[in-house]
Amino acid sequence: MKNFNYAGLSAKDSTVKDAVKAFRTNGAQVLDVGVDAKEKTRAGVKFKALSFTFADSQRVDLLVKSTGDVFEVKLNGKVTPMRQQDDAAAAVKEIVAKLVAGRDKFTKALTREKAPALPAAKVSRVNQLKGLEVRRDELKGSIASLEAELAA
Repeated sequence: MKNFNYAGLSAKDSTVKDAVKAFRTNGAQVLDVGVDAKEKTRAGVKFKALSFTFADSQRVDLLVKSTGDVFEVKLNGKVTPMRQQDDAAAAVKEIVAKLVAGRDKFTKALTREKAPALPAAKVSRVNQLKGLEVRRDELKGSIASLEAELAA
C-alpha cells in the first residue's frame, strides 16, 4: 500500500481501494468508505478526512496530509497512537488488532445508549373534558348522599 492521492481522494481511488483490501485480508470487513473532500487546517497542517465503517459498526478515521501521509488515526472517535506509522501494511494490522481488542467494550457501550422515549399518548380535549365531567358528577352524587346522612 502506498501513500494516498490527496488531490484525488475519493472512495473510488486506487489507494483507498488498496486500503479496503488490506483491511479485508487482515479480517476486518469494510462496509462503507467516506471521504470528506473539504480541506481543513489544524495547527498549520492541511488535511482531508477518510473514514472506514466496519461490519460491527466500529469506525476508523484517517486524517491525510497534503503529502498523502496519514498523520492521525481515530478509532470510534478517539485519537489512537500508532507504532507502525511508516509501514502501511503493518499499520493496517495494528488498527485491525485494536478494533478486535476493543470490540466487546464498543458493543457494551452501544447497548448502554438509551433509546429515545416515545412521545406520550395524547388525549383529545373533548375526551378529557368528558372524563372530568363524569368525575365531577360522581363527586356531586357522593356529596349529596353524605349530606343526607348528616342531616339524618
